[in-house]
Amino acid sequence: MKFFSKTLSILISLFIGVKSQEFFGCYEYDVANMEFLTFASHLDPNLATPALCSKACDSMGLPFSAITSSMFCFCRLTAPTASVKVSDDTCYSSGMCTADTNQYCGHSKYMLVYTGDTTVEMTPNTDPSSLNLFDSLTYTYNGSTPAKNLIIKSNGLISGYQPLYGTATIFFTQTGITTLEATSSGGLMKDSNSQRIVIPSPTVKDDLSNYTLDCPLSGLNDEIFRCDLRFNKGIGTVLNIDFNDATTQSANLPDTELYAFGIPVPQKISTTLLNKSTGSSVNLLYNTFFKTDGILRAVEIYAETAGSIDLNIYAHSTCSSQYSSLKSPQSSCGDLKTSSTFGCTSSFMKGLERCDTDDAGQKNFYNIPSTSFTQIKTEPITLTAGYNLIQPFGGATGVKQGWILGLVQNTGRVSIDASGKAPVSDYTDASPLLNSTCNGAFHIRAFVSKPTIFSSSNLYTLVKNYTLSASITSPINIAAKTASFAIYERIQELSVITDNGQCQVDVECTFTATTLKGSGITYEWRLPSINTTTTTAILKHTFTSNGVFDIILFAYNPVSNETYFFTIKVLIVVSKPKLFASSLFSTDSSSIVGKNAEFLFTLKTGLGYTCTINWGDLSTEKFDDSLSPKNNTIFVHLYAREANYNVSIYCENSISNDFSSIIHSAQHEITNLRLTRWFSFRNIQFSVEFALDFGTSPEFQMTYNGQTDSVTYNSVSRTGAGSPRIGTSSG
Repeated sequence: MKFFSKTLSILISLFIGVKSQEFFGCYEYDVANMEFLTFASHLDPNLATPALCSKACDSMGLPFSAITSSMFCFCRLTAPTASVKVSDDTCYSSGMCTADTNQYCGHSKYMLVYTGDTTVEMTPNTDPSSLNLFDSLTYTYNGSTPAKNLIIKSNGLISGYQPLYGTATIFFTQTGITTLEATSSGGLMKDSNSQRIVIPSPTVKDDLSNYTLDCPLSGLNDEIFRCDLRFNKGIGTVLNIDFNDATTQSANLPDTELYAFGIPVPQKISTTLLNKSTGSSVNLLYNTFFKTDGILRAVEIYAETAGSIDLNIYAHSTCSSQYSSLKSPQSSCGDLKTSSTFGCTSSFMKGLERCDTDDAGQKNFYNIPSTSFTQIKTEPITLTAGYNLIQPFGGATGVKQGWILGLVQNTGRVSIDASGKAPVSDYTDASPLLNSTCNGAFHIRAFVSKPTIFSSSNLYTLVKNYTLSASITSPINIAAKTASFAIYERIQELSVITDNGQCQVDVECTFTATTLKGSGITYEWRLPSINTTTTTAILKHTFTSNGVFDIILFAYNPVSNETYFFTIKVLIVVSKPKLFASSLFSTDSSSIVGKNAEFLFTLKTGLGYTCTINWGDLSTEKFDDSLSPKNNTIFVHLYAREANYNVSIYCENSISNDFSSIIHSAQHEITNLRLTRWFSFRNIQFSVEFALDFGTSPEFQMTYNGQTDSVTYNSVSRTGAGSPRIGTSSG
């Protein structure tokens, strides 16, 4: 199969007028100089006559007119540049020229072009089943007579004027096309006699590249888990995913969007270019503002002459004077390598490859010093004369919205088409020129693709490790990626079990963390002066000092966390509480009935305790150390009657208790000790007698002439006497 094997059969018949100019003779139609650029579209074809056509052209300020045999009127500013084929007299007398489709017979009002036929056959040099984006295809064409205007049009590219036979090349800058259009005419392309045919196009593919699979490292078993698949280019892709949980997914992915920023570039230009050179300074072009973030795939440039340039990517220097002329500039100097929004006051029109209005485009950046811009990337480019399609920076460099494509002279002077008239006569730029500067007329176009991002989701209910597999198949290649991740259960209702919120100094204390739910938990315990991390829920810790301490437990897994605050009281054990008689530290304890008895309280260890003294007479007394320590404190108690009392003390805190007791004797006080008989006669036996008012179990010591005398005492009568004696002398 030959994709372009097609024959064009074209009928050409034109009347061309030159109005009142006295041009006589037969004139050759000068296609190279584009005879008639403007047509009077407001003229009704049904009413068209040479006279009306002339009048219409006059109203447009174009003195020369021509009308086709199909009554379509064209106008022109200057007279045709034609060569005389026969003498004026012959032409005038005969009213016609020889039967040559390239000759015109003129008189005072209009010229006649004879009807003739021409055929063109096009055959591709190769027969590919498909092509990649930005590939080219060369074809051979042959014409039986010069077709003059032969245009092979695809993706907005025009091969331009062709001679009678030769070869031409088409570059494919768009995917998804199925046909090409070929047009041939002996005159203007909008002439009703122009012939168009549809040619089958080879399939244009774009291979898959820069495929990435981005999944989080962890997820929850109660939430949707999402992975993003991204590729910078690729069309016709099919995704297959194995989620590793017995579920799969298949999907046709959207094609990568390709944007073309700039004026479409013809592949051949026959007119003389306006000689604008890249010069020695930066030439920044209105049409090459990048209006979206993406990947710079290719650039097409038409160069009148061959030479070398530097192709640069720029960001505006935000402090430069030129930057202030842009639409909505940043208020201050900042990060240049970020996206900026330019121009589109309402919307970006993809079909026209420009904004509907763009104030930034009014700025002429031609010959502005390069110091006004910050260079992001640069690459030397060698241009050939004519059409150039290049893929700079490997065709895969990222660009930001608002960045600019610029050209800088490297060696020699490279003329870039800046005339705005380079296309064939009926070809109109997609982006109209906003001013007459070369800035708007450069024929350069950049192709930027926006990466395709596809999100895939799945609910994993089991807590475990997974490995997801994803493969993308395109018409050209296959790419596969895997991603490993873990699914966790969310931590809920964190708390800590303690021994009633208390611990004991110098004794190991246990804390146990609990949760209602959660998996793969790490516990971070924040204790006084120390932080410790465990992967188990139990922490054992020994406090070396007493007090009340705030503790924080932070429990987390890769996808959830909770914090629990609690207070722990660290106590000292109660041991050896004792009562002593006053401050004598004696276990022999006694007191006088009716008077306060003093008891000294001592405690070997203890904190946060409460003590109860049982005085042994059916009365008790309680105290604690909440306000101040009570160790070595004197307590008093009054006994109302004489007796021996079992006095006990019991002390406790929340972690311990202890007990001790003593026997306390409450006795009457010895009062009014007196002698009731202390004299006698000589040589008569007598005893010294005494008496007491009160006194419990008194003990006596009596001396007689320096010698101890025994004493008897009656506790009932509270009387007593010494040993009987006989006094031998008075005194």
